[in-house]
Formats: sequence, structure tokens, C-alpha cells
Amino acid sequence: MSKYSFIFENTVFLFIGVVLVIFALTPTGLIPSKQVFPDFLFCFIFIILVRKPKVISILSVIFLCLLADLLWFRPLGLTTIAYILAAEILRTYLQARDKIGLVEEIILITTLYIIITSVQEVTKFFTLIPSLALGDIISYVMLTSLLYVAIVLIVRVMGSKLSF
Repeated sequence: MSKYSFIFENTVFLFIGVVLVIFALTPTGLIPSKQVFPDFLFCFIFIILVRKPKVISILSVIFLCLLADLLWFRPLGLTTIAYILAAEILRTYLQARDKIGLVEEIILITTLYIIITSVQEVTKFFTLIPSLALGDIISYVMLTSLLYVAIVLIVRVMGSKLSF
């Protein structure tokens, strides 16, 4: 029965991830926007990884990240490698710890995201790939971190209300 549960949870994870990747492509108006939006895919992947680190396979994360790289015109594989390394660091950390608190989770994920973004931008700089302005990058990191905090708070409140 656990094999079917694993397959079902990975299928649901992939389906929601693909919906989030496609959702980010939807136009929000007729005039192109210069506004920076948070990374919903990062928040989704890492919230699930913190909650159930053994359930989500690394192949699912690779597939979602490569799909996002292809559809969002990001450098192919750069974000994928960064997310995989961060996910495995997170899994290793969570195996060493029995349970992490809310503040520890927020600090850990925010630090990982800042490191991921920094490594990506340094790599883009040395490989001469065009990048966003520094202000846009900082806004992107801040919005994604705040979105992660908001979603985690919602998940914790809903989880505490739904538990019997």
C-alpha cells in the first residue's frame, strides 16, 4: 500500500508543480509588466520537502525545474542544479534533526534561497549571461521569502486546525 501512496503523492506533486509552472506564464494584462513576481515553484518544492522529505523523488524536482527552465527562458539547468543541491542539503539537514521549528525553517529556507540566487547570479556573470538589475534581484528574493513565510504560516495554521 505504501508503494501506491508514494506514486500517488509524486503524481500529485508533479501535477501541482506543472500547474504552477504554466500559471507563471499566464498574462496578467495587455501591457507587458516590469514588475517582479515571487517564485511560487521554489516555495512549493521546498514546503513539500520540509514537510515530507522522503516522499518527493529527486527526479520529480529535476523534471519540474527543467520544465520551468525551458518555459521561462532561464539558462537551462542552472536553476535545476541549484535547486537539487539545495534540496539535498535540506534533506540531509532534516535527517539529522527530528523536527524543526517555524523560525528555524524560515531562516534555513531564506538562507538557502539567498545562496541559490547568489550562486546563479555569479555564474551568470562569469558566463556572460544577461541578468536582471540588482534591485530587481533583491526584490525577487524578498518577495519569494515573504511568500514562503506566508504560505508556511497558512500551512501550519490549517494543519493545526485539521489535526484531530
